[in-house]
Amino acid sequence: MENHETIYDEKIHPLMDQIISICKEHEIPMFAEFQYSEDGFCESMNAGTNIESHILFSYLDALTKCISDKGINIDSFMFAVMRHARECGHSSIILQRLGVDIKPKAAALGEVGE
Repeated sequence: MENHETIYDEKIHPLMDQIISICKEHEIPMFAEFQYSEDGFCESMNAGTNIESHILFSYLDALTKCISDKGINIDSFMFAVMRHARECGHSSIILQRLGVDIKPKAAALGEVGE
């Protein structure tokens, strides 16, 4: 793949700045990722004011960080999912079997002190 970083920087980035600004102003969730070279990626994400209602954004963000020269590294993705579940809670049977508590870590710590 050719390196298109200059094209991205000069032509796409200014448009993305406008799109991101409009989305933030109107609280419109958005996610975009561009691959401008073999190993060059640019990601933009705005989940609005209530990120918990847009859990998909966390997973998309984690997935984009799991790209390796051989494709997607599913282990990196699963570790990111488990980390998110520990912080925010979950209802997954599989995560429970892997030892990830259902309640967020902060909530579990708060209950211990009560």
